[in-house]
Amino acid sequence: MAQLTILSALKAQVQYPLPDDFYSLTVMRRGLTGDASCTAEILQSSAFKGATADCIRQILRHPQSISEGGMSITKASREDLLNEANRLYREIGEESLDERPTITCY
Repeated sequence: MAQLTILSALKAQVQYPLPDDFYSLTVMRRGLTGDASCTAEILQSSAFKGATADCIRQILRHPQSISEGGMSITKASREDLLNEANRLYREIGEESLDERPTITCY
């Protein structure tokens, strides 16, 4: 069995078709090396948990109705994703995502 890389483990964890470059940038921003072997310790690290939460945040930035790559995200599943991202951010000591909608006036 081939060893999973950190980048492929992150994609497997998130299971949403974000662009490959976004996954790679997220891994780098968190100080991880995408092509390094993934271990149980890395999966439990703040860096990996933060990268997972960052990917979930990116998914939530899409419009309310999301259907892409055979996946569909409803309002209820958006709330579940928000709760998961916030749980991860709190677990690693980072600020949670704001649950209130952002209103921009022009």
